[in-house]
Amino acid sequence: MSRAGRWLVMVCGTVGVFCGCLLAGWTDPFGVLPEDGANRLAVSTATAGAASAAVAVPLGWWAGREAGTGGGRRVRQRATAKGRAKLTQTAGGADDIDQRATARGRAELHQSAADQEPDTPGSGT
Repeated sequence: MSRAGRWLVMVCGTVGVFCGCLLAGWTDPFGVLPEDGANRLAVSTATAGAASAAVAVPLGWWAGREAGTGGGRRVRQRATAKGRAKLTQTAGGADDIDQRATARGRAELHQSAADQEPDTPGSGT
């Protein structure tokens, strides 16, 4: 599911729980809430807010996760080497590795990922 779709589920689920609890409180099927309309509304609103917050926290965690990562790590590296600099980029233990480097002048680049051997000096990408 896309990230926008997960956030839509989160918002709709939270609003649905809030409205359902508010309606249940207003109709008072068990007869436990105050008879006065204002007090009944206050208790129903507070209960609906607490219930929707309890639903929003785990749904928000789920919606905010990266799609398809399965809890894996993402590594993103950017670097620029100038002059006689020596630059080494190494990344490992991640599901998604993105390395980008630029060398100017006599700079040397070395890049490697978890499943690769380091490249030869100066042949960086």
